[in-house]
Amino acid sequence: MNPDSSDPKNDPKARFFASDALKARMDALWATGPIGAAHFAAQTPDGAKHVVGVAASQLGASYPALPWVIAVSQAESELVAPLSMLGWYLLMLVALTALIVVGLALWFSIRLGADAVDIDMHLVRHPAVSHVGDFANDDAEVTRR
Repeated sequence: MNPDSSDPKNDPKARFFASDALKARMDALWATGPIGAAHFAAQTPDGAKHVVGVAASQLGASYPALPWVIAVSQAESELVAPLSMLGWYLLMLVALTALIVVGLALWFSIRLGADAVDIDMHLVRHPAVSHVGDFANDDAEVTRR
């Protein structure tokens, strides 16, 4: 076959970027016994950080002679992006709550520090009141003050 063809064996980009690290990690894991799941960090040839997860395949239950594993990778920036966004949302929520609390505290302190209400409620001068006159007289007179 022509080495310039699109054969995946000849294309360095078609190779899993962390295959050497995966082989070393799997050898270490197989030495300790059967593996359940593991993960490790790796870098692509262009320097991007990835997290690689490895787990034993269920194929081994049907074919014990085939110790297949499943490996998946994801860029670390993609993996952390939802957590980073949640952190910003939490920061904005705390800032908004603090702003509301400071605003309410300012409003209440201004109201508490304001002068008393200046409404004439007739507390000093009362309107005229009618009184019943002397009870000794049968002809009670109503006097007005």
